[in-house]
Amino acid sequence: MITPDRLAELCKICRLETQLHTAAIRWLSHLRSPTTLVWLPETVGTDADALLLAAHFLGESLDGLSFTHDPLGKPYPARQGNPIPYLHISNTHDGGQRLLLAAKHENLAGVGLDVVYLPRLRSPHKDKTYLYRLAARFMGPLEFERFQSAAQQDDEEALRRRVAAHFSLMEASAKALGTGLKIGAFMGHSASLPLPTIGALQIEPSVQLFFDGIAQTWLATLNVQRWEAYWGADDMYLVTGVFLFRADV
Repeated sequence: MITPDRLAELCKICRLETQLHTAAIRWLSHLRSPTTLVWLPETVGTDADALLLAAHFLGESLDGLSFTHDPLGKPYPARQGNPIPYLHISNTHDGGQRLLLAAKHENLAGVGLDVVYLPRLRSPHKDKTYLYRLAARFMGPLEFERFQSAAQQDDEEALRRRVAAHFSLMEASAKALGTGLKIGAFMGHSASLPLPTIGALQIEPSVQLFFDGIAQTWLATLNVQRWEAYWGADDMYLVTGVFLFRADV
C-alpha cells in the first residue's frame, strides 16, 4: 500500500511533467469519459505506482489495487485478483519516461497509449529519405499512398512527426485491441497483429484509423462499434491514445 506522503510526492511530480508536456497530451481535453494520464520519469516510480496514482485521480479506492496482465500481456487493474469493472489502462515507456492512461466507462472495450521519443529520429543520417523508407517498411500500400500525399509540403521535422504519429497510432491501436504488434521475427506473440492490418489513413485534422483482416476479427470479438484516436507532440515526445467503444456514447 502506498503511503499518503509517497502519493503526494508522485502527484506533484506528475503534475509538473504534464505541465511540461501539455502540447503532447492536449488531446485529453476532447474525451468525454472519465480519463486521466499519469506521466512520471522512469527513475521515480514503477508501473504499479503509476496505476495507484491514476486510480487516485479517478477517485477509485486504492485498497487491494494491483497492476497485472492478461495471458496476452495486456495490463489491467485488479482488486484482490479480480478485474475492476469498466476501468481500462494502457502504459508505455520511452525516452526515460513512464506514462499510464486510465479511463472508465461502461461502453469502453479497450484503450491504448503509446509514446515516441522524437530525438531518436533526429540523428544526422535520419533525413527525409530515411523517413520515407521507414514509413514504407511498416505501412501497407493504401496507408503509404495517403501518407505520401499528405506529406508533400512537410519539411523534415514535420515529416518526422508524421512518421512517428503513424507508427505510434498503430502501436496504440494494437494495445487497445489487447494483441500488440508482430514486429520482425522476435517481437510479439502468436496473437500479435501483423503490421499491414492496422494503421492510420489520416492523422489531421482528425485521425482516421483502419483495421483489416485479423484486426477486424478482434474488433468483432470485442463487439467494438466505434473508436476514437488522438495524437499530440512537443519538441521531445509524441503521444497517441486510442479508445475502442462497444456502442455509441
